[in-house]
Amino acid sequence: MFEFVVISIVFIIMLGYYMRCNSFIKSAFLGTSSGLISLGILGVLSSNLLNLNVFIACISAIAGIPGVLTLVLLNKFLII
Repeated sequence: MFEFVVISIVFIIMLGYYMRCNSFIKSAFLGTSSGLISLGILGVLSSNLLNLNVFIACISAIAGIPGVLTLVLLNKFLII
């Protein structure tokens, strides 16, 4: 339950950020690409830190870098 609350808060923050930007499409594209790139770099550098699945990929695509950092912290302190 705690993971759901934390991930929901990150989603709300990122959606608020995307809505505030002048160009919604541009900011959403940059957030999505930065999240997926950071997830890829994280997967290459340490393969045992996050288990890559559809859930992890969707969170990193929607929430960007803050989503990936949240997943890493949740995985470090809790098991996802």
